[in-house]
Amino acid sequence: MPIADRQLAVHADPILVFFVLMVAADLLTAHLLVQHFLACGRVATLGLSSAYLSPP
Repeated sequence: MPIADRQLAVHADPILVFFVLMVAADLLTAHLLVQHFLACGRVATLGLSSAYLSPP
């Protein structure tokens, strides 16, 4: 094979975009959980949002 000795380059841009999108999705989920708690006032929703935001 003519390209068997070549390695694919690792591009940092897709990896960076992936991590930025993950952080944005986490912040959006936390915001939606807090807004749901404020709208409905259920304690379970507040517990879920605080458990979601707490570090592992």
